[in-house]
Amino acid sequence: MDFEPKDKIDELFHSVGKYRQSSEFRELLNFCRKFHYLSPYNAMLVQIQKPGASFVQTAGKWKSTYNVGIKQTARPLMILIPFGPVDFVFDLADIEGDSKGLIPESVLLPFKTKGEISVKIVDRLVNNLKFYGIKLEFVSFGNQQQAQIERLKFPGINKIEIKYKNILYEIALPEYFLISINSKSSKEELFAGIIHELAHFFCCHLYPVTDVWWKHRNLNHAEKEFEAETIAWLICERIGIKNPSDAYLSGYLDKNNQVPSISMECILKATNTIEALFESQRIEEGYLAKKDDKVKKQLQEMKK
Repeated sequence: MDFEPKDKIDELFHSVGKYRQSSEFRELLNFCRKFHYLSPYNAMLVQIQKPGASFVQTAGKWKSTYNVGIKQTARPLMILIPFGPVDFVFDLADIEGDSKGLIPESVLLPFKTKGEISVKIVDRLVNNLKFYGIKLEFVSFGNQQQAQIERLKFPGINKIEIKYKNILYEIALPEYFLISINSKSSKEELFAGIIHELAHFFCCHLYPVTDVWWKHRNLNHAEKEFEAETIAWLICERIGIKNPSDAYLSGYLDKNNQVPSISMECILKATNTIEALFESQRIEEGYLAKKDDKVKKQLQEMKK
């Protein structure tokens, strides 16, 4: 069961009205970008509890990494942790002694210089698509289109080899969705394009394979695009590369007093899920192994 703060994010966003104003929403995004070493959920939790926090770590991390203690009057900030309820972090302002020069500039100003994205990250992202039933195809788009995702009318099959107890097994993975990407894309454009389309996927904008995959969210086009552009902007900024979503979001927030009727929980959850694809993954971690009966059966047979 998810911890309660996750369930309350959309209530905070819609009922209370917090972050519905464009200026507040922009501030929240910048905060999540700055705290790239925290999950998006935890960055938002820190922002809610202490707006303007500069750098947070657990008491143990402050001691082991920076050799400083925490003031007795310090205010702990709650964050979520995997496989457990909560942990507590403390802001830079709550440490004992002089903090000047304590934190490296690369930590406090991670986006001062925009660099190229790692080939390893792009390769892992592309490789992990198959575990979610997604096929990637390079096509010749015009200059006005970078990528698109769609549900395949006729699902395909991708056969891969998996080693289990030093034995190679062939597993057939269904391909239910297709991401088409411009064949002229640079490495960074490829990355940003896939991220945008995955945002649509993980925000449940597409019709699912079956009801057990997800409940389709009936949003209008503007709401879907705002969620996808927000996720693409946030991920690209947190990883330190420029992205085309910057112009879209800046233009929208400058012209509109309020953001559309979106789900902050979906945005944060999708961001967290997509960022996990930058690491090496196993087939068991994808949607297919969890929600597709055909794949489940193959894995069960393999492990007999």
